[in-house]
Amino acid sequence: MTAADLQRRSRLAWGLCAICLLFLLETWNADRIRPHPASPFIWAALGLVAVVAGGMALRLGVAARRMRARADAADRPG
Repeated sequence: MTAADLQRRSRLAWGLCAICLLFLLETWNADRIRPHPASPFIWAALGLVAVVAGGMALRLGVAARRMRARADAADRPG
């Protein structure tokens, strides 16, 4: 796996995190208008997916930067 692949996966994970957070805000707003007993479970699921996706995005981003730094160091003479 290359650094570009890791960076692409990191960006996808950030996108999933953002989408989950937007859905979380939307369901929270909808619950204020029309409450539903399942809302806390939906919030928990969306929050869990957002946290996991954010963690994966951070981890993959760091791995991509480290891989790029190693490749740059190997290209330098000396």
